[in-house]
Amino acid sequence: MRLFLHRLRHDRGLRHLWLAVIAICSTSVVIACVISRTSEKGKTLRERAASLELSGQVDRAEKLYWETLQHGPVDTETLLGFIDAHAALTDGGEGDERNRDQNSGESEDEKKDEGAQTVLVSSVTEKQIVSFLDRRDFNPSVSALGHYWYAVRMVDKKSDTKSIRNLADGAKPVRWANHLLARAALMNDDSPEAARRFEREGLSFPTEAREDLRHALFIWSDNDAWEELRKRRNDSRYAAVIGPAFRLILAEHDRDWFEVIRYVWPAGFEGVKAWPLFLAALSGALWFAIATRMGRIGEGVEGRKGLYAAAFVLGILSVYPTLLLITLEESVFSLRLVGQPIPDAIYFVFGVGLREELCKLLAFLPLLPILWRRRLRIEALTCGALVGLGFAAEENIGYFHRMEIADALGRFLTANFLHMSLTALIAVSAFESSRRAGVRRDTFGTVFPLAVFLHGAYDFVLESRETAGFSFLAMGVFILLSRQFLREMMSTCPAQRQRSVLRTFVISLVILTGVSYIYATTLVGAVQGLAVIGSGLLGVAIMIYMFVRELAY
Repeated sequence: MRLFLHRLRHDRGLRHLWLAVIAICSTSVVIACVISRTSEKGKTLRERAASLELSGQVDRAEKLYWETLQHGPVDTETLLGFIDAHAALTDGGEGDERNRDQNSGESEDEKKDEGAQTVLVSSVTEKQIVSFLDRRDFNPSVSALGHYWYAVRMVDKKSDTKSIRNLADGAKPVRWANHLLARAALMNDDSPEAARRFEREGLSFPTEAREDLRHALFIWSDNDAWEELRKRRNDSRYAAVIGPAFRLILAEHDRDWFEVIRYVWPAGFEGVKAWPLFLAALSGALWFAIATRMGRIGEGVEGRKGLYAAAFVLGILSVYPTLLLITLEESVFSLRLVGQPIPDAIYFVFGVGLREELCKLLAFLPLLPILWRRRLRIEALTCGALVGLGFAAEENIGYFHRMEIADALGRFLTANFLHMSLTALIAVSAFESSRRAGVRRDTFGTVFPLAVFLHGAYDFVLESRETAGFSFLAMGVFILLSRQFLREMMSTCPAQRQRSVLRTFVISLVILTGVSYIYATTLVGAVQGLAVIGSGLLGVAIMIYMFVRELAY
């Protein structure tokens, strides 16, 4: 690093590069701050509270909810939001864990930050809340719903339901009554009642409570109530929520492989919004530029551009057999997470790691005959990296679909390089082991199993609850694989091209990080956005450091 600092002082090109980095970072921060201030001005207090809750600042969310209740008409959604936030800051938050675990379709603003339950403290006393709920100057049904939900969350999960059932079971149910009964039923392990109540809420208020219908569907599927699902498959009232994901779940259970093949791909894109699609496209384009620059695309070698483009497309297509393998593993072999260390480790290695590396390898194999004829190791490495990138580019969308925003952005900023490294190392080992003369034939037999194991270990450490405190081990795996990949790619690269690759690498990563920060800002604000991209920012810093180190600056 001292050598790099020396070069930075005396190398004009490097100084210009780091000035460009500072300019991109500054521009990103300015844009993020402008977006944050503009969006905050247009939000009501309740909307700001919901954003704070989403970002994990439950204590600040509770204060804003309480302020909203004191200075305006009391509406049910705000009152319930306050009670949930207050419960998350006290022992009352523990009772809803089962609710969140079972109901995978629950909206983001209903998810509480688990760490906040033990660290943050409520600023509102129970006496103040009870006094507020006893006021007579707001709608009686709102008051009844507030009393009931406060009793469920803070007093007794099996609280008396007579008054709220009158509101829920009438000819014209009161909004939120069935929803609250459904959530309470989940807390009491009564899944059939929860599904029935969510359905009644959704059918009674098809526009406002559409998500409740989705909750009901997933509860039935989680509890193997397949007849209930089949009854609603062609029900026009469910048309808005029965999409590819639901049809895939039903097809998997029924072993209807034609339907599985039909819906397995579109199910991964259901509900995806514009920002994740844009980020995935931008990420793919920037990493493609990095990989092809390392693969010496500008040397004028005939056919190289087409070869690299084909590798990227094959990588994208490799997602399809991966999705089919996921379906087979879960529906036929029941290979899935169970919340226990050893079975989960087996799942990540022989489930996730094996299927993904195998499918990427199968996507690379059609290129082998061409690579044999061309006899260029750098092309085999680059094609492998681009197959991995194509896979990662499509998988990136899934991160935003199934993860919290902080986890999604952390994986998003590092997963591309990880997949590129893994697939490149496997690809070059397959290339060398399959050639007919003068090479060791045991290379692939060592590299492929090791790559599968390291991939599974990386995911196990990051995603398993049992290893939540050992995320540094995943970063160790990332560094090990990325460093080896860089050494392989840059070992024969001329010095002048190394400088060009470095510029592309650094500028692309900084742009991608800046845009990711802007996206985080649209969700949680400028300040909290920095915390959201924290783990991804660390990964980017490590990648840049490794690159600079490997180029001997």
